[in-house]
Amino acid sequence: MEATVETFDIEDRDPPPVPFRLQSSVFEDGQKSKQNEVIEPVDCVGSDGQPVPLMMTVDATITEKCSKVDATERAEAEQSAISTLRPTPPANAIYHTQDHELRNQHVVGQVIDNFLSPPIIQGTSNLSRSDLNMMSDSLSHEGLQEEEEMENGILIPEAVPVRAIAPVENPNVGVAQLVEPDHSTMSLKKCHALVISALIAATVIALGLVIYYTRQNSSAIESLEESLPFPPSLRPSFFPLSSQRSLSIRYKIEKNVLQRNVTFDEIEATDSRVLALNWITDKDQAKLLETDTNLFQRYILVLLAFDFSNPGWLSFSNECNWVGVECNIHGHVVKLESIGEDLDGTMPPEIAKLQYLQMLSLIDNSLYGTLPSEIFDMKYVSEIHLDKNNFTSTLPSRIGNLKELTVLSLQWNEFTGPLPSELGYLNKLTYLDLKSNFFSGTLPSELSNLKELTDLLLSVNEFTGTIQSELRNLNKLVHLRLNRNQFSGTLPTEIGNMSNLMHLVLWNNKFEGTLPSELGNLNMLQTLDLDSNDFTGTLPSELGNLANLTVLFLYDNKFSGTFPSELGNLKKMSALIASQNQFTGTLPTEIGNWKEVYFIRFNENQFTGTLPTELGGLYMLEELYVFTNQFSSTIPSELQNLTILKALSIYSNQFTGTLPSWIGALTNLSTLYVSANQFTGTLPSELGHLKELTRFGVDLNKFTGTIPSWIGDLKNLTILWLDGNQFTGTFPSEIGNNLDLKDFCIRNNNLTGSLPAEIQTDWDCSLKV
Repeated sequence: MEATVETFDIEDRDPPPVPFRLQSSVFEDGQKSKQNEVIEPVDCVGSDGQPVPLMMTVDATITEKCSKVDATERAEAEQSAISTLRPTPPANAIYHTQDHELRNQHVVGQVIDNFLSPPIIQGTSNLSRSDLNMMSDSLSHEGLQEEEEMENGILIPEAVPVRAIAPVENPNVGVAQLVEPDHSTMSLKKCHALVISALIAATVIALGLVIYYTRQNSSAIESLEESLPFPPSLRPSFFPLSSQRSLSIRYKIEKNVLQRNVTFDEIEATDSRVLALNWITDKDQAKLLETDTNLFQRYILVLLAFDFSNPGWLSFSNECNWVGVECNIHGHVVKLESIGEDLDGTMPPEIAKLQYLQMLSLIDNSLYGTLPSEIFDMKYVSEIHLDKNNFTSTLPSRIGNLKELTVLSLQWNEFTGPLPSELGYLNKLTYLDLKSNFFSGTLPSELSNLKELTDLLLSVNEFTGTIQSELRNLNKLVHLRLNRNQFSGTLPTEIGNMSNLMHLVLWNNKFEGTLPSELGNLNMLQTLDLDSNDFTGTLPSELGNLANLTVLFLYDNKFSGTFPSELGNLKKMSALIASQNQFTGTLPTEIGNWKEVYFIRFNENQFTGTLPTELGGLYMLEELYVFTNQFSSTIPSELQNLTILKALSIYSNQFTGTLPSWIGALTNLSTLYVSANQFTGTLPSELGHLKELTRFGVDLNKFTGTIPSWIGDLKNLTILWLDGNQFTGTFPSEIGNNLDLKDFCIRNNNLTGSLPAEIQTDWDCSLKV
């Protein structure tokens, strides 16, 4: 059967010849051509006598002549032309001019992939060996390589016409025909390849630069890392946050941290809340993300730094390592403390968003303004210490929400108003210190619910009313300080139930009436301070049961009667003040049991008799004030054993005799007042040994003789009272050397001559106190 071959005309232009790369060809007899085989043209004469390429254009009319070619020659020619073959496409494959439809035929020859596009010019063309050689030479001359274009494994040189292969029905041969390629498509693909190559090159160069600069700065990075006590809690980055990332952080802080329904758009750019946001997004080397769990607490701590005018508090390290900040094992801030750091500013409500905070301590700073009510909603806070600041306003009722609160210390501020009854809801409260403020009104009866309270410190305020029911049930109290208020009424007998009470301080109020004998039940009591009230009556002898009492202050009341001898049992007594009362009788000798006492003040009473000699056994005594009483007789010589005595004031009594010379052995004396007694004789010269003496008063006695010159050796004197005696002679010039003398009085004596010009004389003794 004669084979029919469909042919295509080539354009008029004569394209440069190219070699034909063939796919793997399969014949009907199942034989497969070798891989990568390139069939070079072989001379073969057709029926018209013209040479045709062997196995490139074949029909029945030339088969016989071509077969005359020597088989050896044919094999050598084919073998020399073999090149890389690709897998063959499906059988009957053909590219049509319009739709590129593929058909399955047995094909030998080159298959052109589907990137070839119309137009395909029809016609018939039989190429000679010389034509093909020209094409091959032209391609070689152009320097095109196999790698120039590759599409599905087929090399397509740029701008070179390629001949497509049409299928033939002869099972052993194929027919090659030329197809015009789409030059625009190939150029576009070439452009794409160049762009991709350029991008790859740029990426490689950029990566190289990053690696280079990273190595160059590795020492700086390592130094920064070493400076951190531990890695930041969140991912650090050396690249700035994107604008989108910053907006995300702003949104999350605005939504979750800012209080009182404000937004950043409503806040001035100089506001601390904005400054803190800018620090987080622009300056903070931690470079937090909006998803970081510690974003909120870091922002709040930065906000506090700006609000408290202390940007130096900031650090690029983990906030748990900032000064005064303490975190738990989960990285949550649980303690914030700054004592005496000169913080100055107001407290932002956003601090309440430190939801795991347990202790807030900002003692001894200059913070002011009102406390944000939001802090009273912090459910985990157990201690609040804001002592020694300038906070104002009242305590809100929301304070009752602090169910975990155990310590509330607000002393030395400017809080005002009454205490809210909601304080009584804080059933875990053990320490309440509100002293030195301007609180007023009566104490809420709900305070009696604070059964765990050990310290109730309300000193230096303006509280009024009684303390009858308000202290009921507070049996765990250790410290009760109500001094310097306006409390009134009598002390309730229930006070005797406070078996743990160690310090009861009630001075400078308006309490009245007698002391309840139940005070004697407080066997743990160490301090009983009742100064400056209106108590009356006698001291209950049950006070002698207070075996642990060390301080007993009864100053400025209206106590009367004798001083109970039972108080002599208080062997731990260290300080006694019973001044300005109406005590009578003699001092009990039992006070000689107070071996640890360091000062005794019985002045301004109506005691009579002599000073008990047992006072000489109080070797720790530093001050003995018994002035303005009615003591008589001489000074007991046993007092010379008080070698550490610093102050002896016995003026305004009825002591007689001469001033004992042994006083000169009490060399620690800085105050010696013997004025307004009935002493006679001269001043003993031994008093010149009292080099520490600053106040010396012998006025209003009956001393005689001359004023001794050794007074000039007492260089520390500031007060010298010599008036109201019978001194004679001239004033010694040596006293003029004492330039520290400020209060000097010598009137009502029998002196002659003039005074040294250096002495500031107060002839009228108007400075005398």
